[in-house]
Amino acid sequence: MSVAQYLEPGKHLFDLLVIDEASQMRPEDALGAMLRCSQAVIVGDPEQLPPSDFFVASDGEGEQDAEDAPEESILELGRRCWHPMRMLDVHYRSRHQSLIAYSNREFYEERLLVYPSPVLEDPEFGVSCQRVDGAYEAGQGRNPSEAMAVVAEAAKLMRERIDRSIGIVAVNQPQRDLKDEQRTFSPEQRRLIWNTEEEQSQYRIDIGIVHPDKPGNYILGVECDGATYHSSKSARDRDRLREDVLIGLNWKIHRVWSTDWYRDSEREFGRLVQQIERFRGIA
Repeated sequence: MSVAQYLEPGKHLFDLLVIDEASQMRPEDALGAMLRCSQAVIVGDPEQLPPSDFFVASDGEGEQDAEDAPEESILELGRRCWHPMRMLDVHYRSRHQSLIAYSNREFYEERLLVYPSPVLEDPEFGVSCQRVDGAYEAGQGRNPSEAMAVVAEAAKLMRERIDRSIGIVAVNQPQRDLKDEQRTFSPEQRRLIWNTEEEQSQYRIDIGIVHPDKPGNYILGVECDGATYHSSKSARDRDRLREDVLIGLNWKIHRVWSTDWYRDSEREFGRLVQQIERFRGIA
């Protein structure tokens, strides 16, 4: 829409157009830019919800009709018209592998390459499910029992972990407002972020050093230049991107080169032990 609004017709032609988050874009919103390019790359997730007015507040009688009528996206239109479709199969954003495990299993057929977290068994990390005996109120878009349980859990967490903020997810505007109404927190507890915003890892670190006193935690990840290293398609993937992602997930990484190990294995083993002892106390 902005392209059609600000660029004079017939005077600008682009070599390449990249449409990101295409599952959320209606075809009519993409048309102005597509008419001004010679080729286009359309990027999006077909498993995401298509464009819809579901989350837009409405006071009209046709609200239910709007909820039941999702619109087609430029991604779905492109999938029917252009081939082949390629999948980007590396997932690195989730801070713990359990966050994406359900989606990977149910929607992506275990095709995603997921980077592991250095913490496996810790209630402070990952996803857990707590069943609530509630019911969705048709026409109201609310579940009072669920809202009360969420607010109670938030208050409990804020008493126990005052050093952390909390993000609360609501399925729609009425449910968010209901949770907001039920808040009875003290001023110092009101550090909430209200927002309407998933074994598990296919990526394998060559060697994981388990903490002797915390079996679910790893002290150090050891990366070698073996099969996993050489299977990467580029030096950038091998030497920078992969390690950057792991460090971003709070891994401590130590690299052992095969030539160095061959020349002086005792020295390399000593360096490895030093790193283990260095990070043992903070893992």
